Amino acid sequence: MRGSRRKVLLSPRSSTVLFDTLSASHSGTFSGYSGPLFDGSTLLCASFTTTKTKPINIAMNLTAHSPNDAQSVSVYLVGDDGTGGGDGLAGSPDTGNVVMIGTIQDSALVVGGITTITINGATMTLQVPTQNNVYWLTLVTDDGPDTGQTFGWAYNVNDAHGVGTAGQAVWIDAQGSSSPINGSGYQGPFVMKITQTG
Repeated sequence: MRGSRRKVLLSPRSSTVLFDTLSASHSGTFSGYSGPLFDGSTLLCASFTTTKTKPINIAMNLTAHSPNDAQSVSVYLVGDDGTGGGDGLAGSPDTGNVVMIGTIQDSALVVGGITTITINGATMTLQVPTQNNVYWLTLVTDDGPDTGQTFGWAYNVNDAHGVGTAGQAVWIDAQGSSSPINGSGYQGPFVMKITQTG
C-alpha cells in the first residue's frame, strides 16, 4: 500500500528591522555628512541593539568628493563597553572587541550625491560578548583628512526619528565621545538600515 505524500510548505524566514533611518517612511531630515573632508573624522560609529547573533544585512548612505582617489573604507562590527547604564542603552564602542565585515571602495560612490551601499549576511560573532546587547557599525579609514580620503556618511537632523533609535548614539573620533541621537548630542543619527533574519 502506497503511503500518501504530503507537500510541506516552508514559510520564509521573517526579517526584523533593528534600526532604520534610511527608508522613506522612517527617515528624518538630511543634515550633512561626517568624514575626513567634512569634519576630520576617520572613525565613525553608529550603535544598534539586538539580542540575537544571527547575521545582519546592512544598508547605509555614503558619498565621496573624489570617487577615483583609489581609497577605501573598512567596515567593522564593534562591541559596546557597557557604560550606557542598561540593556539596549549605548555606551561607547569597545575598539578592542571587533570583527571586520567588509570593505567599501570610494569608486563605488558618486560625487556629491548619495549612494546606498549594502552588506548582506554580515557576521555578529565578536571576540567576546558585547555589553547591554548593543553593537556599533563602524567605518574606518587609515588615512587622515589631508591624504585624499573623501568619503562621507550621511546623517539626519538630531531628532532620533526612525526605527530602533531609542537609547542609541553615534561616536566619531573628531569629537572623541558618544553622542545621543535624541536631540541632546552633537549630531543626529547616521543614515542606515539594519535587518536580521531568524
